[in-house]
Amino acid sequence: MPKETRSDEEILADVFAAFRKINEENAIKSEPCHTLAGQLHTRKADDLREVAHILTSGTSKMNKAALVDTIAGRYINSEFLGSLLSVFSRDSWELFKKVAEADRFQEEQMPPWGYHALQKSGLMQLYLHENELLYIVPDEIKQAFAALKQEGFVEEQDHKLLLKAYAEAAVTLYGVITQDDFVALFNKQNKRKTNIDEMFEALIQYVDEESVYCFWEEYIVNSDLEADDFRTVEAYVRNGRGKPRYAPPKEIFLKYEGGAYYEDTPQTEALRDYLDLVYDDEDKAEDFVSAVNYACVTNLPGRSLLNELTAIIEEHGIMNKQQTTDVFHMMMDINNNARCWTNNGLTPNELIQEHGRSSVPSMHKKIGPNDPCPCGGGKKYKKCCMLK
Repeated sequence: MPKETRSDEEILADVFAAFRKINEENAIKSEPCHTLAGQLHTRKADDLREVAHILTSGTSKMNKAALVDTIAGRYINSEFLGSLLSVFSRDSWELFKKVAEADRFQEEQMPPWGYHALQKSGLMQLYLHENELLYIVPDEIKQAFAALKQEGFVEEQDHKLLLKAYAEAAVTLYGVITQDDFVALFNKQNKRKTNIDEMFEALIQYVDEESVYCFWEEYIVNSDLEADDFRTVEAYVRNGRGKPRYAPPKEIFLKYEGGAYYEDTPQTEALRDYLDLVYDDEDKAEDFVSAVNYACVTNLPGRSLLNELTAIIEEHGIMNKQQTTDVFHMMMDINNNARCWTNNGLTPNELIQEHGRSSVPSMHKKIGPNDPCPCGGGKKYKKCCMLK
């Protein structure tokens, strides 16, 4: 049977319908309560105990009323509220600000992960009332938050989370960046400037086992590089030395925040469409394309990209000879257009164009077949880009 074709609008409608169903399950079915104690009392004692345990010791034997008093007593303290809010993600922080400013904040298409952390902590509660999904921050927390705003907390937290977003985007796009280069990049794109000391103090508080980035010597590096005790950091730095840096506009750069984004190109779209037909499974096709892109982005001269791409094919299942040949051709096209860590985020094709514009000596010396390829791949020109 031919594969069913559905429009993007139909798929999106199904996604939002799924969000709505989950949100209704997570909501309190009643008229919204605006008091902190009232909201906490709707929670199960085990949930409250989990929250209270983070706040103080000796909560395991508390009854529900005592747990509510303990949590509420801490949350109305503006200083404590500030320390708690400072650990949330940028998306959660932005949602909290919107809900805290409204009497009844309504959003029908909120993804469940958008509010989960805030609701679990007791800072906000979702209600289903008269078929409306309403997000409510208790009045006591609003008052404590108002005090924080007067002290300039909101502006400072916005700045810290923007620095964090830039750090995540930078290590996703470049793999490795010096702290000096990071500060220069941030300052070029933002009205409020930063410096090494402020940047380090802001970013270090977000470094944990789940972080996208970490620090190593004078660099901010992708946390994946910790797997080999940072032995490849110098290799990435060495291969990127002297090459220009890809620095897209802020709105594009910040798409790399979170560590999972990659730029969808005509080449990745072509492979995805082909694999949809091979596997008849969109998720499997997307996993394949993501794995190929990551292998190309992170590849270092001296590593066998061929072996890595072959392993991806083997991992995702059997293909016939013609399919394997077709897929390898498409993977090579992806590699030539991937934003490589060794090229400071430039693609091999862009780097060739950059060399053609600005890096070739004024005498226009021709690149010889046995010269290193200007794309930075580590091969001779005759075995790399000369044939393209």
